Amino acid sequence: MADRPAETLGQLDPLLDRLEELLADLEQSEAGVRDQVFELLDGIDALHRLAITRLAAGLGEDVER
Repeated sequence: MADRPAETLGQLDPLLDRLEELLADLEQSEAGVRDQVFELLDGIDALHRLAITRLAAGLGEDVER
């Protein structure tokens, strides 16, 4: 049986905590480095969103929500 959404989301807590730590560290970095990292993350986010959108469109209405 698949995990319930709340259980699955709870498993992300350690990752979310670590991401918060990394973001706090990054905010202390040199402005140029910080800007490059955020530009990189924006690009990765754009690619990910496009891929997820295309995947969802390809799956169509057959997917259980």
